[in-house]
Amino acid sequence: MRKFVVAAIGLALMGSVARADDLVVYGAGSLREAIGQIATEFGHSHGLTVTTQFGPSGRMRERIEKGERVDLFTSADVGHARKLVEDGRASVMTVFVRNTVCLLSPAKFGATPATVLDRLVAPGVRVGMSPPKVDPLATTPSACLG
Repeated sequence: MRKFVVAAIGLALMGSVARADDLVVYGAGSLREAIGQIATEFGHSHGLTVTTQFGPSGRMRERIEKGERVDLFTSADVGHARKLVEDGRASVMTVFVRNTVCLLSPAKFGATPATVLDRLVAPGVRVGMSPPKVDPLATTPSACLG
């Protein structure tokens, strides 16, 4: 299973850059750390002021639809970026990174490549997800080994 992260890019998402040395970047909250660091480094390297705002990608898309000027929008949801392009609010949409989703489970769970989907939807199975850099297995292995 793959999660696609896309960008709706345009030197104008229905507007022009306010000043030649400004760049406005909106992004999904899950991309805050990575895109924030890239934006900071890009700004320093090119002598630009880069302003970033992050939040739920659907809400960020809605803000753009209401007329907020944005130069770059990053989202883990292809649909949000696609809608901005289809509506003429962005000029380009492109995949810039891919993420592989992995399953980590104790052996007694019985997940194999052939059985993983059946095991995940079996009655009584609870599935949890960890956000980046928060790994419950690293801090509480006994919770998973049982």
